Amino acid sequence: MIKGMASQQETAGLRRYTDAIAPYAIPVLRILVGITFFLTGLPKLTGLTGFTLFVASLGLPLPGFIAVIVAVMEVVGGLSSDGPTHTRARGRSIDLDLESITRNVTRTGPTA
Repeated sequence: MIKGMASQQETAGLRRYTDAIAPYAIPVLRILVGITFFLTGLPKLTGLTGFTLFVASLGLPLPGFIAVIVAVMEVVGGLSSDGPTHTRARGRSIDLDLESITRNVTRTGPTA
């Protein structure tokens, strides 16, 4: 056997475990991502003044509006991502949220 290559028997044994876990992987990951978005959006929503000042420091237009939209999208998206319906629409809204953050950080550079 070549060093670093798994034998067929080792692969078959591992497949037995991964096949048992596979049906639960997507729902568990969806719940974990939802919890993550909820927990990162909640402080933004409760400390909206500080988050608005942060958005303003990035130089974005309408920082109050953008701060509210981002905070609400994260909290509502985090809560609703646990459900099985409309996942593509929710995924797009979360993607737009992340894209706007990424584009802004890339344009202004990371803050210390």
